[in-house]
Amino acid sequence: MITWPASVIEALAQRRAVVFIGAGISAGSVNMEGSRPPNWTELLTTAAEKCPSLKTRARKLIRNGDLLTACELIGGDLAEDWPRFLDAQLSAGFKHNKNHEHIHNLKQQVVVTPNFDKIYDAYASTHVDSVIVKWARDYDVVSDLRQGKRLLLKVHGTIDHPESIILTRSAYAAARVKEYAFFRVIDSLLLLNTTLFLGCGLSDPDIQLILENQSLRHNPGQPHYFVTAEKLSSEEQKILKNTRGLRVIKYSSSNGHIELTESLADLVEKVANARKGFLARQIERESMDTTYAVLDV
Repeated sequence: MITWPASVIEALAQRRAVVFIGAGISAGSVNMEGSRPPNWTELLTTAAEKCPSLKTRARKLIRNGDLLTACELIGGDLAEDWPRFLDAQLSAGFKHNKNHEHIHNLKQQVVVTPNFDKIYDAYASTHVDSVIVKWARDYDVVSDLRQGKRLLLKVHGTIDHPESIILTRSAYAAARVKEYAFFRVIDSLLLLNTTLFLGCGLSDPDIQLILENQSLRHNPGQPHYFVTAEKLSSEEQKILKNTRGLRVIKYSSSNGHIELTESLADLVEKVANARKGFLARQIERESMDTTYAVLDV
């Protein structure tokens, strides 16, 4: 079981946190056939099979970890079939899993995700306190934030709008210019709030750039928290803390990452209890203020 830092519990309880969920959270979902959503590597490997003229080159890029370039080649080759391929792969009736439930039950105003599937969206929209889904071309995000609405911000687009999906090198570059205002919002949220990264990798170019810039410009002191089953050495963890302001929280991937699921359930309970404690102390302070006011009269 993960031992959650007190600062994480406090930030979540006071709703001063952003939860950032990656593909690892979706990976725990299945559909009626028992299939799971493909990760980025699996998605591109399958897509490469549909591109005979560049299959060998695309496979090599994938093996070398250059997924952005591989995606650029494959997407260009498939052309108008590319959105249909993505839709078929990612809209295959995947059901939410326990991790999605626990994340929603943390009751934060903002959840951010690079996932363009709709697994969390579909689950979170079924509740009374449902979330509003926003992506880069929704220009009322700031208004919704000021009104205190619960938001899911999809930084890489959504499968509902294939033109919004950011997967290629050119799409990343274009988004930084065309969707500058949206990414300024993301930048501000990560600067002003403690961020809990769940199911994420370390290679997202946009988030990597934002975190590195913030760490260098502002020296925020309070870290973000990166929950991972990856085997990172103490030296690698130190580099992440110094260059991106990330404190690593490790867990075991055994038995289908069950430790993460159980730890998130524990976190939900701890946050709820802390929230009750904050409320009780606030009521006590207000009661004392009222008493002193009467005595002054």
